[in-house]
Amino acid sequence: MNPLCTDLPIVFLNPGELFFANRPALVHTLLGSCVSVALFDRSLRAGSICHSISPRVKGACTGECGSCRRDLKEAFKYVDSSITFMLSRFKVLGIRDMDELEVKVFGGAAFYDTRRVNVGYQNLRMAYGIIESKGLKVSASNTGGSEGRKIFFYTHTGKVILRPIKVFGGGDSRRSGNFRFF
Repeated sequence: MNPLCTDLPIVFLNPGELFFANRPALVHTLLGSCVSVALFDRSLRAGSICHSISPRVKGACTGECGSCRRDLKEAFKYVDSSITFMLSRFKVLGIRDMDELEVKVFGGAAFYDTRRVNVGYQNLRMAYGIIESKGLKVSASNTGGSEGRKIFFYTHTGKVILRPIKVFGGGDSRRSGNFRFF
């Protein structure tokens, strides 16, 4: 099975990027300790996904990009500002009820010795904290552990396909396991 065999526009999401669409597209990315939060609204048929590297912007994210004195490209490196921005875009698009939003969370692996700071854990803690503070419920997730992940997000259906990736020394990575559907 190859999710990339499609007529949809295909977007590769780099670390520190965010994608929002109200048209069909397939977004894919590779995650280690980074976190991707995928949001989908069925009534608008709109989806958004981020690939955040670090938990928080220095200072507090107000949701008004620019208020933290960072440009948008810089702001999407952070879990807090990425999720806040995506939610604000859904409001602008006219989402009727935030409770209808499908929320899916992926990534946050721990690749380092436990004596070091676990960035993956911090990223997940921030993501789940913001999601809970906004009164949202996570409908699917695959987080933590020591494996990387390759995910494919369909912006018009909210469907996510995940392929676990084993990471070996020296930057070599190999597929492990079968595709999982969320």
